[in-house]
Amino acid sequence: MVLTSAATSGVQSLRDLGRPLDRPHPTWAVGLACPLVVACIVAGCQAPPRVKPSLPGVTATPAGGASTEQITRDPVAFLRQVKQRCDAIPKYRLTFYRQERLGVLQTLGRIEKIGVTFRADPFAVRFVWEDPGSPFVESLYVAGENDDKLLVRERRGFLGLPPTTYSLDPTSPVKLGQAKRPITDFGLSKLMARTTGTIDSPPGGVPARIEYRGLTRLEQTRQEAHHLVIMRAVAPGHPHPRQDLWIDAKTGLPAGTALYLADGRMDGLYLYADVRPDDSISDKDFRMTAAQPTSARSGGAGGADRASRR
Repeated sequence: MVLTSAATSGVQSLRDLGRPLDRPHPTWAVGLACPLVVACIVAGCQAPPRVKPSLPGVTATPAGGASTEQITRDPVAFLRQVKQRCDAIPKYRLTFYRQERLGVLQTLGRIEKIGVTFRADPFAVRFVWEDPGSPFVESLYVAGENDDKLLVRERRGFLGLPPTTYSLDPTSPVKLGQAKRPITDFGLSKLMARTTGTIDSPPGGVPARIEYRGLTRLEQTRQEAHHLVIMRAVAPGHPHPRQDLWIDAKTGLPAGTALYLADGRMDGLYLYADVRPDDSISDKDFRMTAAQPTSARSGGAGGADRASRR
């Protein structure tokens, strides 16, 4: 299904280009994984969840806010509606699945499962790793608190030492190439703002191209979702020419996204399941379950570097 939006100059019909989007065939590399002392940590190797097409002609439930026909007519308007829907839920809990290509060898880590508590204002995020094999129990960032640092509680200590809770600059993992984005970039609304931002102001000035693939079912979370593929030019600061985006057909909220490099390899996978708006979320939900940091490292680089050596 080839889409265009006459009202948006940043989107170009694939039919006008005379060719369909190519489906990437990502390959996975298996290497040594370095645990990171941040909320953006992955290890091992696992393929991304597959999606299964729904029956032709299936229409999303009214709660999703749009039918397949409406999305086909104006996909950009649909994405803006999703963004508005995300803006309307400033507090929520969800289950976050994450898989990223990291490290010196740029290997794709295994998928993580993380419980998330989120508040938009004042900005706060708490991650709790549900996998007992994860090297970390939880991480926490609250804007303006804890010297504006990211707090991390280890599950296991370094070289057999007792686990600790410590702090580091939330941007350090990105600067060291150990994470794709800082925890301060987390949020459904921020995801949609980045997505629509590259349509409104396309990288390199080349209009984005969108293909609607219909309803699919995400194997990892079992969510039925609208599947859109967005193609953009590669430009400085924009290394991903392809983005797959899934919007939950029932809630109308993001169900996940995947980013691909120019060579077709998947660079990151992010899934959002069981989103639960919760107005009762308060300051007490953003407290570490252990003692305050036993060590703090200037700028955070030392803490991240220490973890990378394990």
